[in-house]
Amino acid sequence: MPPRHRKLAAFYFFYFASLGVYLPYWAPYLRELGFDAVAIGELLAVVFATKLFAPYIWGWIADHTAGRLRMLRWASGLSVLFYGLLLVRQDYAWLVIWLFFSGFFLNALLPQLESITLDSLGHMTRHYSRIRLWGSLGFIACAAGFSPVIAHYGLYIVPYLVLGVLAAMWVVSLYSADRRRRSPQTSPPPIWPSLRRPEILSLIALCFLMQLTHAPYYGFFSIYMRDTGYGETLIGQMWAFGVIAEVGIFLLVPRFLPRWGAPALLSFSMAVTALRWMLIAKFPQQLPVILFAQALHAITFGVYHAAAIDLIDRWFPGVLQGRGQALYSAVSFGFGGALGSLLAGRLWDGWGAGVFVFAAATAAMGVLLTLPLYRAAHKPVRPPD
Repeated sequence: MPPRHRKLAAFYFFYFASLGVYLPYWAPYLRELGFDAVAIGELLAVVFATKLFAPYIWGWIADHTAGRLRMLRWASGLSVLFYGLLLVRQDYAWLVIWLFFSGFFLNALLPQLESITLDSLGHMTRHYSRIRLWGSLGFIACAAGFSPVIAHYGLYIVPYLVLGVLAAMWVVSLYSADRRRRSPQTSPPPIWPSLRRPEILSLIALCFLMQLTHAPYYGFFSIYMRDTGYGETLIGQMWAFGVIAEVGIFLLVPRFLPRWGAPALLSFSMAVTALRWMLIAKFPQQLPVILFAQALHAITFGVYHAAAIDLIDRWFPGVLQGRGQALYSAVSFGFGGALGSLLAGRLWDGWGAGVFVFAAATAAMGVLLTLPLYRAAHKPVRPPD
């Protein structure tokens, strides 16, 4: 792997390492502070909501200044600064403010990182997954490696662990350098004409639904498993197990994409997502079934994400790439994640595992949204002038 790609891989590693602590343990941490399911859903929704506008604002700035790496460094440093403010207070009002500002900077990172990586690869985008898998390795390292630490010291150590990982990510960004620099355009082409194409609208709707169905998992899977009787260490290993399977699929996706195409892989991933949520809903006490459902993360995220990124890169070429990546993040992880978190929080106390059944049904309906993608997937796209 070239040195530039190694630095990108290191950034992916630490970015997703922070999620390896945050995703399994943030909701249990909030419950440990005394918040109920509705409040937890609302607080999670604040983080997702910042993805509605933060990626696009940072993407617009990067596209107009040709400074994606500079934006990455600033956002990394500010995310560390604002994350540290969590240690000041933990009441509801403060958490809302803190989550808004820390999310604004932290959620700016991934779309720009994706754009830098794809720009670095040029016409070799099929190798994207080999760099991205290092993010999965970072998630595994923290989800599994920190679980005994959290089990020993308690959930109150979670913010300190996340802060340390984010600081390491910021240091990595300082040692990365731009290989290619584009001259900034005074008037980059608008993105709106692309949004009138039916296949792009279908892709955006599909990505929205996919993340809507994942919100109960991100917010309440750990709580669900704790209530079922599993300990912190095993829950962390469950999360890590799913991402281990994801690593394997990232190595194989470069072969899958040319052979089957992104639309077919998206259809398959939506169908498997429906199966995964149904298994979690119906068999929580069957550890082998839960582990199998976690292994399906390789498809419900790994295959889905690689296929979606392939189409985003193809349909938002050139100087539209930063905003295309930001749009993908805003609509799916932002709008889908925020709405899904709010719904899950309000339904959890009454429905419990039924929230996962609802997510399964929603994912099954999402398969229909892949149909317009087949006809358009291989159309040539003229880069913007």
